[in-house]
Amino acid sequence: QIAEVELQCDLSLCSDPVESETFLNLAALYPGRTLDDRTLEIARNRLVKTGVFRKVNFEREPTVGGDVKLTVIARGATRIRSVTFKGVSPPPFRSELRRLLIYHPGEVYEQDLSKRNAQLASLEAEFRKEGYFGTEISLVVESVPGESKRVDVTFQIEKGDELNICDIGLRGVKAMTYTEARRY
Repeated sequence: QIAEVELQCDLSLCSDPVESETFLNLAALYPGRTLDDRTLEIARNRLVKTGVFRKVNFEREPTVGGDVKLTVIARGATRIRSVTFKGVSPPPFRSELRRLLIYHPGEVYEQDLSKRNAQLASLEAEFRKEGYFGTEISLVVESVPGESKRVDVTFQIEKGDELNICDIGLRGVKAMTYTEARRY
């Protein structure tokens, strides 16, 4: 059985006893509870699913009465504080760009190259769709000063030249109205 349980983590919120108790309650780890591998696996899954922790381990220390002092050792996940666009102010079609974002404030940030490349490709495609060919976008991730597990995500945009269509000509044997021509 669990005689005592303690949460240790590398996030500032773990120094707050109320927060620590909340996480231990969520993990269903409390004194008097029977301790087995299944209980620990369920607790690990619950804590990781919060998104606050990326890794959770346990240390068991026998007590004099035969019970166990359980220490939960959790490593905090890096979270996104803000997502901004630089190089265009304000960015054209901002709502469309925001809709395409994979990275969002408050979410866990992971260094995933495929996710990064997919994000850049979708944003560049939106600029092409809007007529800005040759736009180059880079993703800059910076740690927040004083907060080891928070980052700011910035999209540096070098907007390409805007190409405009000046004239469209239609040829054919069939006469049509302007509205009919727009459908083609």
